Amino acid sequence: MKSVQRFFVKFFLEFVNLLFNNTFFAFLSRRLNLFQALFLVYPAERRFAEHFEFSFRIKKNKTSPFIIGFCIHPNWKMSLCVAVSSTQRDFSKGVVNLKLFHKNVLSFSRCFGCKTTHLAGELPSLLKKAGVSREEVEREVTVAAVTSSCLQIVSKHGVDIIVVLGSAGYIGKKVCESLEYRGLSVVGVDLGETFPSLIEGKRALVVNVASRQALDRHMLSFRGGFIFLNEVYPAPTKQQLQDLKGRGVKAFHISGGRVKLLFPALPGEYQGALPCCGMLQGISYELKIRVL
Repeated sequence: MKSVQRFFVKFFLEFVNLLFNNTFFAFLSRRLNLFQALFLVYPAERRFAEHFEFSFRIKKNKTSPFIIGFCIHPNWKMSLCVAVSSTQRDFSKGVVNLKLFHKNVLSFSRCFGCKTTHLAGELPSLLKKAGVSREEVEREVTVAAVTSSCLQIVSKHGVDIIVVLGSAGYIGKKVCESLEYRGLSVVGVDLGETFPSLIEGKRALVVNVASRQALDRHMLSFRGGFIFLNEVYPAPTKQQLQDLKGRGVKAFHISGGRVKLLFPALPGEYQGALPCCGMLQGISYELKIRVL
């Protein structure tokens, strides 16, 4: 049944792109001021691309934006949602020319009259490392969402200390500053660093803003009573969740902010929400924190 639904979604999106992914609709979009923002996503793995695109389209749209839907935010502003089929590996290993890619995406966004351009996953940090100067709209909203999620869990579960995995990274550094500003006890762990021993005997909230691999590196240091909060894409694997459960650790995932409408819905752990990086600045969202 799911495969049939997926087929019709992909068929419908082909029709949508035939009608709307062109200069004429882009002109109408600009004149009517339809979209506040462009939100671009990409698949961490091929199976995510297959949720929206046929195999032939995946090969063609490695770097060309393909319309996958739209989003209506709590303030009734709209975002145009697009995807490319290049994977995390393509971007991080240099298969894709990041500077040229960003130039093309920005041109596409402006063509449709979007005021801001939001990029998913690690693209914002990779572009920064590549020396691309841009408005970093994703960082502010993501840091705010992670901070709010931590505060909710601390209030509900009585956490003593927060451990941030990826504390020196693009998002992690700002998350640590935000949490410390609010008077919380925070310990940062970055790439190559060991898990802190000073939390022995304390009820810890471990926040992952780094990667799946960061969870694997520190899994053996987790113990019963810990709480794990994931923000990174993709969410932990089934094996990782089994390992966490076996160690007596409760696991949560920040799916994103609830919106008026997101069509079609994103797959997996992001169903029912717009990922943090796609949220607009200055708007209050109800966050969806999923139990894993």
